[in-house]
Amino acid sequence: MRKNDVWGPNIEYYKEKYYMYYSVSEFGKKNSAIGVVACSSILKGDWKDGGVVLSSKEGQSEHNAIDPSNKPWLVFGLWGDGIHIVYLDVNTMKPSEGYIVLLVNQAVLKELA
Repeated sequence: MRKNDVWGPNIEYYKEKYYMYYSVSEFGKKNSAIGVVACSSILKGDWKDGGVVLSSKEGQSEHNAIDPSNKPWLVFGLWGDGIHIVYLDVNTMKPSEGYIVLLVNQAVLKELA
């Protein structure tokens, strides 16, 4: 993969640190990964590479580390209910008509904690 194959950054703040997740992919293949870097302050820019979070490799992985359809998704949690996922309408970036899918219910999340 080339340097320009990095895309889709997403920054999250958790326990006094910023985490930036990003995608790396080879177009048209299952050679994909999601990586993470972290810092204490975006203004300081003290980013540290956290390495690969998930990856897939053509011919070796049944899954793909990214969604090849390039459709926007929203993954969210509801207190006491679990983690859900829904497609977003590309024009409004809000949930489109269709299903909101429960990925993991609250009972399973409690067991994993």
